[in-house]
Amino acid sequence: MDTLLIILAVLCVITGVLGSILPVLPGPPISYVGLLLVHWAGYGEFSTSFLLTWLIITAAVTVIDYLIPPYLTRLTGGSKEAARWSLAGMLVGIFVFPPVGMIGGMFLGALLGELYSHRAENRDVWKALKVAFGSLVGFILGTGIKLVSAGFMFYYVIAALV
Repeated sequence: MDTLLIILAVLCVITGVLGSILPVLPGPPISYVGLLLVHWAGYGEFSTSFLLTWLIITAAVTVIDYLIPPYLTRLTGGSKEAARWSLAGMLVGIFVFPPVGMIGGMFLGALLGELYSHRAENRDVWKALKVAFGSLVGFILGTGIKLVSAGFMFYYVIAALV
């Protein structure tokens, strides 16, 4: 049984790191499950406060990841359409040319969404570029914090097994 838990834990932390990059998978929560599995197998004798701390970090990172891109899109003057089109562009980009297409699709989606939202007004390409860049920075920051947290949990699981 312990062997099964360890195999699942390693698969969880590997999937968690990949999920930090791919928006389809919730990376940090999956990594946290791997941390719990190692603990339950008896290899990682983590304290309750350690596990609770990582639970809070995982929850915070997951929430922040959803809040940063639209916040930075809006902070740079973006419209709701820019945020929606950014998400749509990212999802299309995943299937067209992953992972570069995901980033490019998000940028292009925010750009087109901002231009579309001002279709009756004077279209300001420079403002739309600024909004698209804000969306890109938000995505990179969100991905970065997910990757760091999943990476630390990966380290703790591997260190517990070695």
